[in-house]
Amino acid sequence: MGEVTSSPSQGPAGDGAVWIPIDHESSVGAARRTAGTLAERAGLGEHRAAEVAIAVSEAASNLAKHAENGVLMLRVRDAGPTVIDLLAVDSGPGMASVDLSRRDGHSTTGTLGIGFGAIGRMADELDVHSRPGHGTVLAAAFTAKEDGRLRRQADGLARPISGETVCGDGYLIEERDGHLTAVVFDGLGHGPAAALATRTALEVFQASDETTPRGLLGDVHRAIGSTRGGAAGIVRIDLDARSVAYAGLGNISGWVAASEGWQSMVSIPGIVGHQARSLREFTYELPQDSTVVLHSDGLSSRRITGIPAGLGRHSPLVIAATLLRDAGIRRDDSCVLVLKPDM
Repeated sequence: MGEVTSSPSQGPAGDGAVWIPIDHESSVGAARRTAGTLAERAGLGEHRAAEVAIAVSEAASNLAKHAENGVLMLRVRDAGPTVIDLLAVDSGPGMASVDLSRRDGHSTTGTLGIGFGAIGRMADELDVHSRPGHGTVLAAAFTAKEDGRLRRQADGLARPISGETVCGDGYLIEERDGHLTAVVFDGLGHGPAAALATRTALEVFQASDETTPRGLLGDVHRAIGSTRGGAAGIVRIDLDARSVAYAGLGNISGWVAASEGWQSMVSIPGIVGHQARSLREFTYELPQDSTVVLHSDGLSSRRITGIPAGLGRHSPLVIAATLLRDAGIRRDDSCVLVLKPDM
């Protein structure tokens, strides 16, 4: 992910994400302490909390020893079973064989070695994508054991600009009227005022009785005029009709990726809360096993040409983290949301 914040930082998207750069062995202790704090907050039992701390220590230690531009993300999710997410991301050197590296006792520079196997045994879910020369993304999820397996059709990440401790970008995912519905919002500028605009927009989105992207966008636009405003993209998935409805205002990018190519979605120029000549909704086809992506301008569209080969079979979180690593801009807040409705 390139240069990262010099201290743990938290976004306003409701996910409580804490980003920890792993640039030295001393960072491992900070990561473990953060994991302990989150495990306590999540109400995990003593044994399960200890397993989370071990997994985080293993991931952080291997990033410190072997990786370039290593960073950990930790967060607690309270929607459904309480879950602690661990994300470990680096820019290289990458692994030639993920399966080989998951075997206990296999420890080679550029792999997670014996720690990789330990994380896999302790996590409720583990997903890893790696390419030699590009780096590795590991996503692990931990619940209390009785909560069972997880299944996420959508996931996202919000990361603040370098030097900030709050993020002006955010996202929200809901099932609304029986359909997967989600929003990405980019508060104008960055810092606390941008975060306030985003938090207000997401609260309005969540409270709205509207079901269509255009209706939801209209409610947000009319309600946040007292903030500095921003940009928004809202998507609604209709699996029965195999379609995606989208409404965007401002600089939010959206696209649908399928095996035969990818289709960009249209956002209208303007500023949510302040300037909108019109609000329009567009409908796009949703081929089988498609991936829908929304992102703020904290990711460079010029660096994104679809989903790289082999990445599309991974979880929404791993896809989001890979796109953020490869296309993220450190001089701006960043947000990316990935939906895989056929999971």
